Amino acid sequence: GRALWWDKKLDPEHLKRTRESDIKQQAYVYQNKV
Repeated sequence: GRALWWDKKLDPEHLKRTRESDIKQQAYVYQNKV
């Protein structure tokens, strides 16, 4: 979901889901680095 700033006119639900999965991914990557 890096380039989703241009996606803001899409439905908020989709945007929210994408952002949530993005956050989960970042947390996962962070945990693996530790």
